[in-house]
Amino acid sequence: MRHLGVEASHHINMVDMDAVFIEERGRFRYCPPSKYAERGTATDLERGIDGAKTKDAMLQEFSETIYMWLTQLIHFIHGMYAGLCLLTLILLPTFQSLYDADMSLSMSSTGFLAWYSPRAMAVSITFNVLSTFILLDAGDVVVGIGRGVATPPRARWWKADRRRMLLAACIVLFAFLSWISAVLILPIDDRLRESQERSGYGPYGDPDWFGTTSGASSALAVSDLKKWRALNGVRAVFGILSWLASRRARVKELCSLTPLVALSAEPLSTTTNSRL
Repeated sequence: MRHLGVEASHHINMVDMDAVFIEERGRFRYCPPSKYAERGTATDLERGIDGAKTKDAMLQEFSETIYMWLTQLIHFIHGMYAGLCLLTLILLPTFQSLYDADMSLSMSSTGFLAWYSPRAMAVSITFNVLSTFILLDAGDVVVGIGRGVATPPRARWWKADRRRMLLAACIVLFAFLSWISAVLILPIDDRLRESQERSGYGPYGDPDWFGTTSGASSALAVSDLKKWRALNGVRAVFGILSWLASRRARVKELCSLTPLVALSAEPLSTTTNSRL
């Protein structure tokens, strides 16, 4: 009879044992080794260790899968935000003056304010929510785990090249400028919405203030419309630039990781061929 010194790091084959004693309630019970031979060569201890490793691997794989799905979703939302920013540059009077030479609103500006004012708050809330996601996407591009824990950390990837570090700084800066512009434009959009709800008591007077000279040329209206044009332009331009920069960073990272994946797979294939 052999004495068993069982350790978690050793693999023991029960078939080679003369006898097996199992501790139950402070006593040792004899068990034939053939009982374990029917189960295979792995012991209960080995099965426990392998099972724990399998569970850890499954949990890690599940976490990485959820992470990859979320990053793809957030990056898609970032693309939607950039598309909306492009629409605001095309459809809204961002780069053209709202006032004529005599400080009266032009016909196109009057039509724009009549359409936009009731919807201003909904548009502003949409941009605020989406701009929060672009901050998350920028943070993921810069400090995320990339394509999984098996790949090099992104912090090391950025530090490998000065141009990459500049690109990372641009992504964060562009996303922050677009986000802060969306936050700062919120009070102006709120006043535009409020001007359509209370007759005679709105921030600019009557709901049709943009059609009157006194309402359109008031100090608050002129100041708000100038700020709105500037903030809308900053929000849209840097929202588009942040998406282009983050997209370029993801493509560059994927291209740089392809040789690493090929090199890591080469020894495995060489070993397999040598065994064959």
